Parts: sequence; C-alpha cells; structure tokens
Amino acid sequence: MVPVFPGSSALLQSLRSAFPGAREDSLAALVGSAAATTYHAGEEIRATDDVGPPTILVTSGAVARLAKAADGRDIAYGILREGELGGISNLANELLGTLSLVAWTEVTAIRWGRDTVRRLARADGGLALDLLDRAVGLVEALALELEIFASESACQRTARVLLRYPDLLFDPDRAALTRTNLTTLMGASREMMERCLRDLEARRIVVRTGAAGLVLLDEEALRLAATEGPAAANRRADD
Repeated sequence: MVPVFPGSSALLQSLRSAFPGAREDSLAALVGSAAATTYHAGEEIRATDDVGPPTILVTSGAVARLAKAADGRDIAYGILREGELGGISNLANELLGTLSLVAWTEVTAIRWGRDTVRRLARADGGLALDLLDRAVGLVEALALELEIFASESACQRTARVLLRYPDLLFDPDRAALTRTNLTTLMGASREMMERCLRDLEARRIVVRTGAAGLVLLDEEALRLAATEGPAAANRRADD
C-alpha cells in the first residue's frame, strides 16, 4: 500500500457532498485525519487495528463489498466506484456480519479509523444523521439485492451483472474484472458462469475474445436475457 494524498480542498468538497448536514469543523477534522492509500487488485482494505474495514471514500478503481455464503463462498453485494463511501457498517458498536472490502482493480481510497468517525459523530448530530442515512440506504440496497438474487436464475444474474458494470466487464483484450470476479458477483460456481456465457455467445449477445476478453454484441438482447423467467433462461442454457 502506497500513500497518495490528494488536495485537501477537493477532499473537503467531496465530504460536503457526502455529509451535507455535518458542521464545517467536523469536515475539517475528517480532512485532517484522512489517510489516502493505494491498494492493489485482490488486496483487502482493512483498518490499522485489523478489525473489519475502515470507513473509506473511493477516489479511483473498483472495490467489492463481499460477504461469506453458508458454504464458504464469497458473494459480492455490489461494487464501490469513484466518489462512493464504504465501511459504514463497521461504525456499529457491535461488529456483526460486517461486509469485507476488497480492491478488485488498482484502487486509491481515503481512509478513516472507526474511532475517529464515531468520536466526530457523537459531537455532531448532523454528521451522525448523515451516517445513519447512508447505513439505512445500504441495508435497503442489500435487502433489495437479496430479494432479486433469490428470484432469478444464475443466467439472469449473469446478464444483469454484465449490464450493471459494462465498463469493468467488457473489453476486447482484457476486462478490468476477471472471470473469477464475475463468478463472485453472480454468487454461482465457475462452471455455471461458463455455462451462462456459452448461452449468451450461442445467442450472439456476447463473444469471448482471447483468454480474458469479452465483447458486447447486442445490448437489447442482453437486457431481455436479464428479465427472462428462470425456466426460460435454464431451457436456453440447456440447448
């Protein structure tokens, strides 16, 4: 990890947008305590005390929010991009079921320790409410993701994920995210991911190029594949 410190004025503007109810002295304290860091692909973003992820503001790259399934597999519940905050769930007093944060590309992020953010929130009700709003938003987004996840087939999820992150998953030479990353976003096995890609290729919706490339041929057909019923999607994959 290599420290990379951005301009404090730009960071202050980002924090004003992220926490509109916070006092200026709280925002200034966050700027003063910020630690900007570069993470390499595959590196877990951890707090300095090694307890869960810190609170971060992503300034470049893609960070996955991961949780463990009952069988031990990693499942990705979304990707944080530039300007997005992560690690808010780690601010809770009891660290239960915290999502881990893992860099999936080269990432630069601003990092704050849990105790620093909690101390500022105790003294600034506006900041505390902004953090609460973001935490509630995260819970609602996760609940919706789980609801969709439970009602769709693996091949529907493949199409939905490809539509959601086209800049990360489509490239004729080497996509920013790997096939392993795609499998984790699907919450499926490698074999099922390959099966669904073969189905999309057979329907001339995507084409794999070389060892790591993937090209989108028909966006409208991909949208249709994401909304087909599980039975229809499975029949196509079996053909």
